[in-house]
Amino acid sequence: FRAASDFYYLTAMSVAGAVLVLDPLSDQKPIKLFMPPLTERERQWDGARPGLEEATSLFGLDAAFPRADLAGFLEAAMGRYTEVYWVPTVDPQLDYLLMQEWCRRAAPIAVKNGLPAALHDLRPALAPQRLIKDALEIERLRRAGKLSAAAHRTVIQNIRPGFDERQVHAAIEKAFFDHGGDAIAFPTIAAGGSNTTILHYVANNQPIADDALVLVDAGARLQQYCSDITRTFPIRGRFTAAQRDLYRVVYNAQQAVFKAARPGRSFDLLQKTAVKVLAQGMLDLGILQGTLDEVIEQERFKPFYMHGIGHSLGLDVHDPTPSKLGGKQLAKLEPNIVMTVEPGIYIPSNAPGVPRKFLGIGVRIEDDILIGEQGCEILTDNDTSPEEIEAMMG
Repeated sequence: FRAASDFYYLTAMSVAGAVLVLDPLSDQKPIKLFMPPLTERERQWDGARPGLEEATSLFGLDAAFPRADLAGFLEAAMGRYTEVYWVPTVDPQLDYLLMQEWCRRAAPIAVKNGLPAALHDLRPALAPQRLIKDALEIERLRRAGKLSAAAHRTVIQNIRPGFDERQVHAAIEKAFFDHGGDAIAFPTIAAGGSNTTILHYVANNQPIADDALVLVDAGARLQQYCSDITRTFPIRGRFTAAQRDLYRVVYNAQQAVFKAARPGRSFDLLQKTAVKVLAQGMLDLGILQGTLDEVIEQERFKPFYMHGIGHSLGLDVHDPTPSKLGGKQLAKLEPNIVMTVEPGIYIPSNAPGVPRKFLGIGVRIEDDILIGEQGCEILTDNDTSPEEIEAMMG
């Protein structure tokens, strides 16, 4: 069991069925937890966990109660609160109970007394808090990034012709645990050949040709925090000329974004930086035609680079992201944001008008960065130039 990320962020607790209640009108016990008591049967089947008394002291709560008491508490509380904030969809039983009691108790009181009445989604209020990481979160993300990068290096050093996608998939996940990871952060992508052009390819069940590229998008979770890394490498240890040309363009785009990532810059600027380098590179290789301004203004690059430059990273592999907070203007980068940088080029096998040598080649390079006071810190050991990749493979 893994607790919902918002709940864990507020409590540092992972107990199935637990509910946190903030009750500001309570004089003595505003921070309450309702959770199933630890039974001997649960201890036998699932192992020990904090009970009600332990939870109060361990997690800084004012009081802890059996989950069975929650219905009675909500019935009484809806007589005091006409506006309630909660995180929906995590626990359908709780959603039903809360809405039932709010409609039955709170709404009539609000109408009678002319008070505002609403059930509010708490997630937009939590998102800006989760976006900016504290020292403990940064330390965990650093460690997760370091161990995941080491696992990717292990795979690159050991994968050779004859491996198929299943074996690559198994190798990277084994390496995460060998290097100290707690879990897999998200479904692994282990793509070979033309499957590298499929963004969310997860079948991971095909043979890999001896001259193909391999794309591995995978990350470990450590103490609840995620890493997210993509590496692309030639299975035989040496890039073909066409593979190297595409790879170099993507590598240059990522390096340009690293230089641009600093406080005060917009998230959108990072995307524009990547697009400019990728578009110019595809023009130089004859994949696109026209001028750079035309390609960007008319978005001719989009058949081959169709996603954003990155996303925020934390308890979730897609944590709250600066460009999406509350649907407002694109946010500015701030110190202690952790995010991915993941440019790519994907040339389908049937792409019209593209030189034949590039067909069926996909390249993505993804690393995790921490926005600092003056620039960014790469958390995932970015030894990813084509020369470094080939040297790693021996």
